[in-house]
Amino acid sequence: MNERDRQRAEQAAEKERQRAERDRQRAAEIAEKERVAAERQAARLERDRRRLEEAAEKEAAARRREHERAVEGAAKEAAQAAREAVRAALDAQVKAQRAERQAERARLRAEAAGLTPGRPADLPSPLAALWRTAEGPRRGPRPTLTLDQITQAAITLADAEGLRAVSMARVAEALGVTTMALYRYVTSKDELLGLMYDAAIADEPGPEVLAPPAADAPAWRVRLHAWCDRQLALTVRHPWLMHAADAIPALGPRRVQMLEEGLETLADTPLPVGQRVEVLGAASLLMLSEGMLLAAALAPRGTGDAPPTDQPAGAAAHPALVDFGGLLRLLTTPDTHPRVWEALEVGGFDDEPGTDGGYGGAGFRVDLLLDGVAHLVAAAEAAAGPGAGAGPAAPSTTADHD
Repeated sequence: MNERDRQRAEQAAEKERQRAERDRQRAAEIAEKERVAAERQAARLERDRRRLEEAAEKEAAARRREHERAVEGAAKEAAQAAREAVRAALDAQVKAQRAERQAERARLRAEAAGLTPGRPADLPSPLAALWRTAEGPRRGPRPTLTLDQITQAAITLADAEGLRAVSMARVAEALGVTTMALYRYVTSKDELLGLMYDAAIADEPGPEVLAPPAADAPAWRVRLHAWCDRQLALTVRHPWLMHAADAIPALGPRRVQMLEEGLETLADTPLPVGQRVEVLGAASLLMLSEGMLLAAALAPRGTGDAPPTDQPAGAAAHPALVDFGGLLRLLTTPDTHPRVWEALEVGGFDDEPGTDGGYGGAGFRVDLLLDGVAHLVAAAEAAAGPGAGAGPAAPSTTADHD
């Protein structure tokens, strides 16, 4: 090998060495870059891991707090329920004691009036028949009639011909029995009238008479409106009811139930119990007045229907019949008529002189009516606008005193 070849070989070897060095450097750079990237990836993964751990810890803490709140709330609810149970038990005990006192007062009042509650013999025949405490006929052939049959026959006769057409003889004829046979079941016409009245007011009243209340009327007004409308609707079905109402002081079970339902219409109002009785009395008097007008218009022509003037035989002799509150205490209990007894407890049915000059609740009823008129006037003034419809001003009286 000559010198030139040797130099070329050395040059080639040098170039190869340089190329290898460059490859080594490039590989080192790549490895460094991969190492840095790997470290960055590891750092990112570490941050993600820490974030996940922190999120998991926060979620666990939130769940612990929620659980603690739930446990605390359950404990509070349990404590509240326990307190309410104690209050309910105390209320029940107070109510039971109150009922016992009411029953004792009723017993004492009944004894003072010469009555013994719970004994049918203490009721006069009109009441005994109404409350089904009187026994049926004891002598003679086996009974072929019932009080309900007799009552329905009398109602049919009154509906067709008016109350004046109702007599023991006419009812007996309608039933196909003798008048004397009828007296085995009903002792008098007064007793029959009481049975008729109490049965008739339990009928389905038929179509409404009054215009419906406003759509936004409060619930108590809707209920009381329906209670009043039922009375008028019953008058349309049985016009003679208004005449019988004045002639029959006896309180039958359905009549007492109507009173209970009337008081129930106002049970959720803030009115005192005694004032609820006054409101119901005012509504009843108004319905009685309107009912009499309806009865006069609907009475069969030629009947001359008018309220009988005779009173039931025993009405004056029996103390409860002249004491409305005493009679209600005798015929009802806190369980059967809770609203009636609530009113009895505060003296709502006691016959005591009123605060308006001795006329009982007349002043209250007038005020109630005028309050309604005032409402209408206020509504009319609001609709007309300021200064409209006020009428001429009253003359000044200042000059008269100068």
